[in-house]
Amino acid sequence: MPDYSEIEGWEACAGYKMDKENFAYILYMCGGCAEWYNYIINHTTGAVYKENAFGRKQLRDAVVYSNEDADYIMIGGEDYEMREGEICLSELVCSELEWDD
Repeated sequence: MPDYSEIEGWEACAGYKMDKENFAYILYMCGGCAEWYNYIINHTTGAVYKENAFGRKQLRDAVVYSNEDADYIMIGGEDYEMREGEICLSELVCSELEWDD
């Protein structure tokens, strides 16, 4: 398995939350400081947003990928070629996760 901390474009992910009320999958990237930010995947539209202290901005044509342990993510495009063990979180959030209780 590659060392994702050494690969350009991959970012450490501190955790995640399924926000079932808003149909959003939140990836906590950097917190506890003025530079905090999260990535948000909308379950119904597949849209990816970056949220920080200044608000929320949609990242056009963005797709979220994760390593096997889900502790590193990458924002890429649909043309990214995944390595063995990598997951397309955008696809997973939009199609496979259980949103109904």
